Amino acid sequence: MARTSKPVYDTDSPPKKRAVKSATPRALSASEIARNPSHFETWSSFQGCEIAAYSDLPDVLSQTAVDVFDTFARLPRAWVDATSAQYGSMQSTCSSECLNFFGAAYEACPDMFSDDVDPSTASSLRLFDDLRCVFVAHERLLKLQSSEGAVSEASMVANVYEVIRSSAVSTSSYRAKCPVTLAQPMERLTITPDSLRILSAATVIPDAALFVPALSIRDLSHSTTSALKTLKRSPRTGKPAAFSGQATPCTQLPALPAFEFIASVWEDKKPTQTAVEDAYRQNRMSTTAAVRHLHAMHVHAPVFGLLWADGTVRAHVDWATGDWDASPTVQSAPYPGAQLSQGVHLFQEWKLKNPADALAVFLLVRNIDAYASGALVQRVRAGVQDLVESVIDQSIPFHPWKRVGKLVASQRKVLGNINAVESAKENTTEQSSVEPEPVKRTKRTTTRRRRSTPRSSYSPA
Repeated sequence: MARTSKPVYDTDSPPKKRAVKSATPRALSASEIARNPSHFETWSSFQGCEIAAYSDLPDVLSQTAVDVFDTFARLPRAWVDATSAQYGSMQSTCSSECLNFFGAAYEACPDMFSDDVDPSTASSLRLFDDLRCVFVAHERLLKLQSSEGAVSEASMVANVYEVIRSSAVSTSSYRAKCPVTLAQPMERLTITPDSLRILSAATVIPDAALFVPALSIRDLSHSTTSALKTLKRSPRTGKPAAFSGQATPCTQLPALPAFEFIASVWEDKKPTQTAVEDAYRQNRMSTTAAVRHLHAMHVHAPVFGLLWADGTVRAHVDWATGDWDASPTVQSAPYPGAQLSQGVHLFQEWKLKNPADALAVFLLVRNIDAYASGALVQRVRAGVQDLVESVIDQSIPFHPWKRVGKLVASQRKVLGNINAVESAKENTTEQSSVEPEPVKRTKRTTTRRRRSTPRSSYSPA
């Protein structure tokens, strides 16, 4: 049997070096900031964020918000009228549970239905087909909530939320998990070492967002004389590549340089006690980036946020105030409902287990979809044209909004400490009148090492 030699280890090889930890603390993520009210307060202060009342909406934006939240008189009353011909045809194509679903919604909120809506038009027929998906989502929600096991966020999203969203969005650009770059902190505030970890967060990933459709504003960036390329060539907007990044709120730039604008941001949360507060704070981080981007492009328009948690939907509307050439104040107003006292209720809550609320959420998402492809497009065109006139004709420098590069803490305190130390050294030298005695150097003695073996007395002949 062949003998195997033992491995030989090199004892003279140096030991492995330990990984040296970086002195720079790890930046907090957007979700970590949102889960900590103190961290979020620091972040929002550097972003100029404020909580506002829904009544604080400016007059130029209030009507847009009213149109988005208006879900009354949108459905044909013939759908719930047993004597109508339309109801008779529905009985042959729909299950009794589906008809009962619309009937329960009518009993809870009859103002959602109207005789002025013709049930025989093509738009009404398509609307009814889409609303069948809402009925399916409602049935799935009831099954999930009646199950004995815990309901996960992923189950709610896949079986309920996404079913309603995908059926309601038809004209705008719907993107899920699209990373959004956070805005630059305000220049007038000093970044301390304690706040650096919080402010170093550069990206937030909302669960879903609605964008202005690219085709509706392609002419703003396609030709050589377009607004985007005209602004890129201007020295008052910085480097061309830098302005291409400022033109979109997304972290990943589009394949071709183009403007991109967000109309609405949505956040999903697990069914926990603090889910609503966490979702609102994290969604505000996304809407703040969208609002800051709109403001930098001279677009005066609101951004709508939706919070989805435990089968309940809440909404808020955010907007910017301030001059175009400065960092704005970002206002965020929870939507209290059209018929609720703003002093009692902070949020209007739509319970998706209620048929009327489920239909109202569908109509709300469809209104936002129409806003993203209609009124917002008009505001974008007017704002971008105003930006071109400001930069090109009036020679006003472009004010960037997007986070670029790495943040550093202010060195004022550090420099102050260094100056204090140097000053202390000078004072000590001036006050000392006696020179210190020189250090006496002693002669270094060396001991002769004795050999371990005696010298040999043998000498060759």
